[in-house]
Amino acid sequence: VKLFYKSLINNGLALFSVPKQLAWEMRSLIRKSHVYEYSYDDLFELLSNHFKRVIIFTQTDEIISMGHPEICWTYLGLCIK
Repeated sequence: VKLFYKSLINNGLALFSVPKQLAWEMRSLIRKSHVYEYSYDDLFELLSNHFKRVIIFTQTDEIISMGHPEICWTYLGLCIK
């Protein structure tokens, strides 16, 4: 996150896509390609420590919204420096 922040100009925009932290029995498929998984709160805290504005969207299959973090598969973080 620090590297992305440093490479942006003021008011620059960064978009992060990260996997949601899943229950143990569902992790085997995603763990092969992702080292980290995030809870909604952990991701928001991590991004908020660096960016002045953070919006987290949730993604379930093809639907992107701002609701239902408990049932999504992926988080999309939209951040402004």
